[in-house]
Amino acid sequence: MPMSPSVSSPSPQPDARAALLLVALTATGCSPPSTVPDGSNEDRVVVADGRSWGDDPFEIRSAAIVGDKLSVEVSFGGCPVEHDFTLVIEAAFRESDPVQLHAEIAHTAHGRGCLAYIHDTRVFDLGLVRARYRDFYGSGAGAVAIRIKGVGGGSLLYEFGG
Repeated sequence: MPMSPSVSSPSPQPDARAALLLVALTATGCSPPSTVPDGSNEDRVVVADGRSWGDDPFEIRSAAIVGDKLSVEVSFGGCPVEHDFTLVIEAAFRESDPVQLHAEIAHTAHGRGCLAYIHDTRVFDLGLVRARYRDFYGSGAGAVAIRIKGVGGGSLLYEFGG
């Protein structure tokens, strides 16, 4: 019995691989990775008022205050589309020197789940913290030790001029 020649299909070309990836992302409800947030937008800062600002899981990798901005490196699962992060600060300061302010970061992924694991930098303007400090303690320079749930190493010191 004659043997038929074997036919091997060539491996997909780079363009074909990209198209397959795009189809796979679309099939799982995800957008292409080019939509990953780049940290250029500032996230919101609110005073705790009893409502939920999001409870989707994420990991805080690092946090630092530079000037009037809190910069937080986060990782989270989900599609690389809109994810909202909110810095929720307590309504009152805790008396110490410097005063303390407890806070936590809330995350909402808007119900979009997929297999992507995203690393991003989120930026929060601390102007509300400064304004509330001045409402409580008067105008001028100040310092607040901000204790953010999930950030190791204690608190981050936010200092501002008058």
